[in-house]
Amino acid sequence: MMKKILIILLAFTPVIAFSQKEEPKISGYVSGGISIPGGSQSFKSRSYASLETGICYENITAGLVIGRASLEKADFRNMFWEVKTSPSVWMAPVFGYGVLGYGGYMDYKKSFLEYGAGVYYPSNNVSYFAQITNWDEINYFSVGLTYNFKFKKHVCNN
Repeated sequence: MMKKILIILLAFTPVIAFSQKEEPKISGYVSGGISIPGGSQSFKSRSYASLETGICYENITAGLVIGRASLEKADFRNMFWEVKTSPSVWMAPVFGYGVLGYGGYMDYKKSFLEYGAGVYYPSNNVSYFAQITNWDEINYFSVGLTYNFKFKKHVCNN
């Protein structure tokens, strides 16, 4: 029985792949930024740099972030990871977006939440962003650049 179902599904695969005439709505991105804490904390000890990559579908992104939890210490134990999602909306001449993320530190078993909002200005394949978020119970102002790219059509039609 399972073999028959598999053969039927395989028979329809070329029909599904060749019937898709629109360009894929999924795109990818790579983003780098620096986040600066509010208040009287030391810039070097509390600021962090990060690199994010992910996918976009229409107005929602899902990404993975890797970064340094402080600009003072340059070792693996000072790094963090985060999974993040951001829905956006056009607010001429910029996009506004929300941020919700969950992550942890490489050196110890502490997890954190990130939430907040921001704006970005798209220009060809590059976007400039600024956001205010609460990350691990500290308010941050972040600025950065995002490079957006399209996937090849055959990748999305598998």
